[in-house]
This record gives sequence, structure tokens and C-alpha cells, in this order.
Amino acid sequence: MKLMKKITSVCICMVLLAGLTACEEEQSWIFSINGQELYNQEITILGLMFTMDYGIKNSEQLKEAYEEEKTYSEYYKKQLEKEIIDIIILYQEAEQNHYQLSEKEEENIKTKTDQFLDYYGKDWLSESGIKREDVEPIYKLRVTGDSYLKSISTENAQNDKNERFVKVFQVIFPTVELDEDGMVKSGTDGEVTHISDIKKEQKKTEAQGFCERAKAGEDIVTLLKDYDNTVTGIERYIQYSELDTEYKKAVEGLAEGEISDVITSDYGYYVVKLLEKNATEYARTLSVYEDNKQGKTVREDVLSDLYDNYIRGQREYKNDSEWDKVSLELYIK
Repeated sequence: MKLMKKITSVCICMVLLAGLTACEEEQSWIFSINGQELYNQEITILGLMFTMDYGIKNSEQLKEAYEEEKTYSEYYKKQLEKEIIDIIILYQEAEQNHYQLSEKEEENIKTKTDQFLDYYGKDWLSESGIKREDVEPIYKLRVTGDSYLKSISTENAQNDKNERFVKVFQVIFPTVELDEDGMVKSGTDGEVTHISDIKKEQKKTEAQGFCERAKAGEDIVTLLKDYDNTVTGIERYIQYSELDTEYKKAVEGLAEGEISDVITSDYGYYVVKLLEKNATEYARTLSVYEDNKQGKTVREDVLSDLYDNYIRGQREYKNDSEWDKVSLELYIK
């Protein structure tokens, strides 16, 4: 009887121990960054978000070779790891700086959560034990970090949205020495090398003759063929604020399509045809390009600093044994 009780007691202990072990394994963190731990379910949701965003649907393609990686699966897994770390460290930085989401951003989180649930289907997700209340906090992490980063980019933006540009066809008769590639030569002192005074007068005379012919109606581009290869013409957009005084006065006195008088500068004599007095479309396009470029630069700089603070040199931010179990194939519906 005592033996039976002892056996029963041992069995119960073994069952409890097995249960605890299984529970610990289930609850093992996969990433631990600056005190914030991510477990299997959170990684699963992040993985599902990743495959949805990148349109990864073909599990067979994941087995194919991809550049330096053995397979597409390995390549995407590295990208997923980077994205997970980016999301966490940006969120933590936003929290430390007391960043508050706007009502619109809060609505964005709900919208993204709805899209996620619609994409995978609530029934399919419930099989993995994933509910709306599990998904929404993950989107909050991402939206908070992205919005915070965008706010930094906006604060640091140097581009003046009201900057004016003019579009001209510009012809120059240079009064500086040029090398074989048409670049301005400099002396040993670093100063620009100018041509002789006699040659300067010749260039001025040429520029005046060119100007008269262009104003008389000859095509400004065709006219260039009558001059040596130091005389060049180019269609370009110029920021109005960067024009020197004489050039600015010439542009202001012209209507679109008109030819300027000869403009004197430190580098030579200019003759320009005004094509657009206020190139608003170009300015708008440039503004978008510069904003995107600056936003990307800010993101790279901020993330680089955060990686230095949170990741580099920290060997235990990732549980390798648990991360090795993660596969992109698991996140394809």
C-alpha cells in the first residue's frame, strides 16, 4: 500500500514537473531588448505581419536559392529579425521621449488590425490562439515607433516648402581655365585659374554676338555649334535664392521664352533663355524627393544610434535556441 502511494506520489510529481517544463518552454522569450521580452505568440504575429506586408505566399519559393543566402527563407528571416528589433527599439525610444499618439494614429492602429484579421481570417487565427486583443498591441508598437520617427524627420526638415526655382537654358562663355573633362582648373594655391585679359575680351565679344543672334530669332541650341567646345549650354533648374544679383535681375526682367542680355560672372559670361519663371511642379517634386531622402537618412541615423545603445555588444538579446525554431513557412496561410 505504502509502495503504491509512493509510486502514485512520484507519478504526480513527474506529471507536475512535465507540465511546468512544458509551460516554461512555451513561455520562453525569443527576444529580450532593454527589458522588453517577446514570446512565441508575439513573434508569430510579427511574422504574420511581415509575410502579409511583403506578399510572401509561396512556401515553395522560400526553398529556392537567393543570392548570398542559401534560400529565400533564410534571407527573409534575417529581414524579419531586423524588423522586429527596429520596431522594439523605436517604440522604446518613443516611450522614453513621452511620445503620444494622435487620434488619427490610434485609428490607424485599429484599421491595420482590421486589415490583418481580414487577411488571415479570424477562424484561421483562432487555431493559433490569436485574437484581436493580441494583434492590436503589436501594431501599437510599430505605429508608435514609425510615428515618432516621422516626427523627428519633420522637426529636422531643412527643406523650405516655399522655395522658388527657375528653369532656364543657360549658355556660358567661360573666363576660367578648363581641363580635358571641362572641369575648372585651380592653381597650387587652390584658387581658380582665369584666362588672360585678352581672351576674356574675346569671350565677351563672342557672348555678345551669340546674344544678338539668339534675340534675332536663331535657335539657341543650334547656335552653339558655331563656337568651340569650351562654350556649353544646358537646360537646368536653379534655386532662385542661389542666383547672384546680376543673374537674378536678368531673370526678373524676362518673360518666359525671352533671351537675356549678357550676364557677367566670376566664371564667365552667361546668356540664358527663360523657360519657366516659377517652376512649381519641379519644386514640389524636389520637395517630396528631399523629404523622402531625409526621412530615410534620419531613420538610418536614429536606428544606428539605438543599435549601439541596445543591441551591439549585447549577446543575450536573442534566445538562439528558440529563434532557430522560427521559420517563415510557419507564417504562410
